[in-house]
Amino acid sequence: MSNLFKSYSARTDEQIREEVEKFRNCYPKAKQLPVPVVDIIEIDMQIEPVPIDYLFSQVGVIAFIKSDCTELWTDKERYYSAGWEAVSRHDLAHEIGHVVLHRDILKDVRISSKDSWMKVQGDNKDAIVKLEYQCDEFAGRLLVPRDILLGKIYVLRGLIRKMKKDIPAIEIDQIKSYIAMIIFKEFGILDKIVYERIVKEKIFEELEIS
Repeated sequence: MSNLFKSYSARTDEQIREEVEKFRNCYPKAKQLPVPVVDIIEIDMQIEPVPIDYLFSQVGVIAFIKSDCTELWTDKERYYSAGWEAVSRHDLAHEIGHVVLHRDILKDVRISSKDSWMKVQGDNKDAIVKLEYQCDEFAGRLLVPRDILLGKIYVLRGLIRKMKKDIPAIEIDQIKSYIAMIIFKEFGILDKIVYERIVKEKIFEELEIS
């Protein structure tokens, strides 16, 4: 494992949060909801999507960034499917995370093909797990801003109280899942990702919902 992998894998959640806020300030479109990740990638960051046949079936990912950060290789079938951005918004934001958080690593490992990407994955498994977590965290924080999430759930407190009264046996995680299903479309991502942000950001705890 290279020293670069070791140093970057030690990043904290708070450091990632700071990088997301820097990104929002640098790219004002990132303050919109849903975040227009395709426009940001193609227009603002000047990264060209390159549709690749069978990328997902062969490699298991829908997209990855080339080492020079000029191309985003994407699964061709998904790229040309209806509603591609909505379905893939989190995955694309994840790739933005690699550019923002791991640009030096990308330059160092020189990913230029599916095979080279798979080799990097195989040679640095432990560090890759941490880097992938960082990019998932970057994507989640970018697409679901904490203050907005907090505000949306704050106005649903009455509904939550009613659910707890009407269904005494209901568990708090069930309520979180239901709330995520109500608001997920506003963020343009899957409800399970919104649920994960509710849990990760400790929204119910801050609002003293238990």
